[in-house]
Amino acid sequence: MKKSNICFAEVLISGILWGIIGVFNRYYAGIGITSVNLVILRLSLGTALIFAYLLIRSPKALKFRWKDAWIFVGAGILSIVVFQTCYMMTIQASSLSLAAVLLYTSPVFVTIMASLFFKEPFTLRKVGGSVLTVIGCALAAGLTGGVGITLPVLVTGLLSGIGYAVYSIFAKAALNRGYASITITAWSFFFAMIPLLFLADFGLIAERISLGGGKAIIMWILLALLTEALPYLLYTDGLVGMEAGKAAVTVAIEPIVASFVGILFYHETMTLLQGVGTVLVIGAILILNIPAKPKSKN
Repeated sequence: MKKSNICFAEVLISGILWGIIGVFNRYYAGIGITSVNLVILRLSLGTALIFAYLLIRSPKALKFRWKDAWIFVGAGILSIVVFQTCYMMTIQASSLSLAAVLLYTSPVFVTIMASLFFKEPFTLRKVGGSVLTVIGCALAAGLTGGVGITLPVLVTGLLSGIGYAVYSIFAKAALNRGYASITITAWSFFFAMIPLLFLADFGLIAERISLGGGKAIIMWILLALLTEALPYLLYTDGLVGMEAGKAAVTVAIEPIVASFVGILFYHETMTLLQGVGTVLVIGAILILNIPAKPKSKN
């Protein structure tokens, strides 16, 4: 069993890497690539990079038992496709901040599902950590009240959170069957690609990348590597020695990193309430990952 601190570091780094996606979103929005086209841009090259690596270094890692195919199909379609598509729909129908808050209801769903499927303890610490995460993300996103929310937005937003949560469950199931994290990531990406291929506008993508020149290609490589392939690999590998509920809260560092990216690179400001939200999320991560003191035996 891997050391828990290594697994914690892997999951935390995955959240940090997902937190920098705003840099790429802004760049590609500037050259006319948004929504589903941006998702397919990330996923297509991310999938290609992982498969190329495995074909060169370890072709045997691509093998899986057909009776377990449902796990990879579920992780790809029910998680990656549902999460990323519903998240984009929520952003388009409301706002980035509201979409982020609804997305990060995911720790609640992970905690419940992990308790049901893997018998992970449903503790007060986990419940408290999940609640702190949702409140902290709401504050960090600048969502403090007076926000109108329609039923379609609520549905797509919660579906994005459920889809985000489901990946942890399918990945944990695959790990329990002895699959390596890179195998899980590779096939989850592959099956996610299939429905997305019918939604992307490849003519537009090719045109915009061509107009962007060398910079657009370099940004594409970094986008796929740093925000798709690497964080998914790290997150999946971190689940080897970490409870899914704890991992879901730990990865909520993502919106905090996104806030700091906005401050550092785009001259955005942080309000007092956003600062409080940041502290709450970090506090939730610490609450769940600092080992409890053993009870003294008297």
